[in-house]
Amino acid sequence: MMALNLKLLVILAGAAALSGCMSDGAKRAEIVTDPTCVDFSFPVYFESHADTLTTAAAQGIAAAVERTKGCRVAGVTLAGLTADGDGALVSRRADTITKALAANGLASPAPSVEAADRGGMLHLLGRRTEVRVHFAGKGG
Repeated sequence: MMALNLKLLVILAGAAALSGCMSDGAKRAEIVTDPTCVDFSFPVYFESHADTLTTAAAQGIAAAVERTKGCRVAGVTLAGLTADGDGALVSRRADTITKALAANGLASPAPSVEAADRGGMLHLLGRRTEVRVHFAGKGG
């Protein structure tokens, strides 16, 4: 008899827990926003002193553009880092990334470019451009 009461208690507790999850589901839908149109950033790495995309960088850009589908892109910021203060290299890399974004379907708006000299920092940072995608919500 004790085992039967314990089983019944477990079943009732499980049913109560499930019913609580179901009722909270409606509330959750009201407060959770769609995560697909949330600003994000990703790095693009170049070979040393180069402004052409590596295969991995091209794939990363394509995946990032795919992530923007169904959203209105408000802007894109490219933050180019150099280890030696080569602003011309930052500009060429920004142009390469802009063309790759457009080739993958993200033609506008034109990205804004920020350059930063990271002299003395690790060599890897001098090969990196940070791409930030800003959304204005769903659509487009």
